[in-house]
Amino acid sequence: MDASDEDSLPVQWREMEQDLTVRHLENLLDDISTKCLSKCVTRPGLTLDRFERKCLVNCADRYLETYAIIQTTYLQQLENTDQPFSI
Repeated sequence: MDASDEDSLPVQWREMEQDLTVRHLENLLDDISTKCLSKCVTRPGLTLDRFERKCLVNCADRYLETYAIIQTTYLQQLENTDQPFSI
């Protein structure tokens, strides 16, 4: 590996991390949309009624809260683990 490869490595890692973050957020939004729309919108139409709007907001909020709890718990378990995971 020459000097130019070493200089570009951190940039490449940052770009990969950003790409993974974007993909992760796209998947999260897709999951929320799929689950909450199927739960809250029972009569598809041109507009959402008051109940459907409220249901969608509440559903997305609960989904994100639950996701945050799971993610925090998972990261805490990783930090408290002395050994890598094995199968």
